[in-house]
Amino acid sequence: MNRSKMEPTSYIKYDQNGLVHAYSGRENETPQFIWTCSTFEYFMHEAVTPSMLHFMQDHVVTNLSEGDMWAIQEGTYTRGHREAAAVDAYFATSLQERIDMHVEELVSIQEALRLARVKEADALNALLDENRPWDNTSSIDAEYTDFMRALLKRTEKRIGDLENELHEENNWFGGYERDAEFMM
Repeated sequence: MNRSKMEPTSYIKYDQNGLVHAYSGRENETPQFIWTCSTFEYFMHEAVTPSMLHFMQDHVVTNLSEGDMWAIQEGTYTRGHREAAAVDAYFATSLQERIDMHVEELVSIQEALRLARVKEADALNALLDENRPWDNTSSIDAEYTDFMRALLKRTEKRIGDLENELHEENNWFGGYERDAEFMM
């Protein structure tokens, strides 16, 4: 393929959970690559917290080259030097900056968890509310109930995911990272 006058159609997109997905640019496609904790743990040989993941993902995304975008489009992109450089960049950041990132992430996760719990309570209250403008024989009652149950299920999963993220982020303060054992 002669690329000299073409630009790649691949693109990067964040999902609802904050993971970065790389797409080739075709319609109705699945991601060609997803940057997850394990992508970076491969280079770190230790656990990656949510704040570390976000830093490293952002570092990779801002440093992707046109060649990387072509590799994503062609489905040949693999983890490598960009991800290793993101790990190095994280550890090149001062300990105080890393502490600040972790504190900000904790606040963000706690707020997201609070909002998810409010959403769960609201959805449950709406599902149990007997003062609907229709009765249970209405043609929309079953569909409404199914919709609300699916919303509750998604919200419960989100709450579980956020609780796990909070636990993972809190582990950082236990000294589970290079240099962090000397803080506090």
